[in-house]
Amino acid sequence: MSAPDLQALQRGDAAEWDMAFPWLWPAAFGAAQVTLQPYLPAEVEDVAIESLEVLVEKVRELKSVEELKPLVASIAHHRAVSLLRERFRQEARRGENREPRSCPGGKHGGLPGPGGRFASGHP
Repeated sequence: MSAPDLQALQRGDAAEWDMAFPWLWPAAFGAAQVTLQPYLPAEVEDVAIESLEVLVEKVRELKSVEELKPLVASIAHHRAVSLLRERFRQEARRGENREPRSCPGGKHGGLPGPGGRFASGHP
């Protein structure tokens, strides 16, 4: 599968977005899955879809097509982390006090990054 035409995406070409979706989906879904699967697996697909929607709004800011996958993965990861933080905050308010596992370095509240690695570099 080849990379989409960035200029066509920036113009809002619906046919180009339809072709770009399968090319971008693995990056969005993978980033959401690595973060959410242990805690909220039912939310992975929704976060991935929301991330693609945000990408549509941000595509005009990009200078090259190579920026698309890293950007959608970053968006998905940050949305997933935000969702986890909100859910854990809600659980803590209800007295359940379930916290995500911690890791050396503690970046992102002990959650893995978009590449599936923790801040320390450990899987």
